[in-house]
Amino acid sequence: MAGYTGAVRAMAERVQPVSSMDKRRSMGRYPRSPDWAGFGGRNNADAGQHHNQGPPARQRGKKRGYHEETGRSRGGLTTKVHAVTDGLGNPLRFLLSNGNRNDICMAKALLEPFDLNGKLILADKGYDGDKFVRWLEERGGIAVIPSRIIAKHPRKIDWHTYKERYLVENLFLKLKNNRRFPTRYEKKALYFRAVVCLACILGWLL
Repeated sequence: MAGYTGAVRAMAERVQPVSSMDKRRSMGRYPRSPDWAGFGGRNNADAGQHHNQGPPARQRGKKRGYHEETGRSRGGLTTKVHAVTDGLGNPLRFLLSNGNRNDICMAKALLEPFDLNGKLILADKGYDGDKFVRWLEERGGIAVIPSRIIAKHPRKIDWHTYKERYLVENLFLKLKNNRRFPTRYEKKALYFRAVVCLACILGWLL
């Protein structure tokens, strides 16, 4: 406690005295405080508060959520992991995003480093978008993505090939065996990205 002596002393010097009690052991009519606001007068927002009261300076003006790859969804503040696998279900690349973002928003960034010429790209209906499919075709990829129900011109795909998409679902099931993957304990996105990397490495080795 020796290190906090100066702070306690400085705080004690700022304490304002309270009016003394009268003989009836009461504190007079009103306590003499410059921050007091009457019941029938204006409502002073600063009444009864210390000067400069509020959140710490480093937290002022910072939005809650929507940082460190967290976004508010039905489950609260969550993080979404976008991954791409090879034909055997091994993880090749992953990206993190806010939990309230659509899957297709990270599709181009996820596939950008790969050579898609002549490759089959299997994805669910969440990746059904004319711009994204056109981007795949321009790079030589073959989109095996079913159309949504509201599509005016449904896309014909090979449903037998589409069944192989279970490999990516199995990947996430394997990653969820590591407790720190489904339940994010890390505040920083950098640390959680390292946890996902370790889980993917175990997926390759095991």
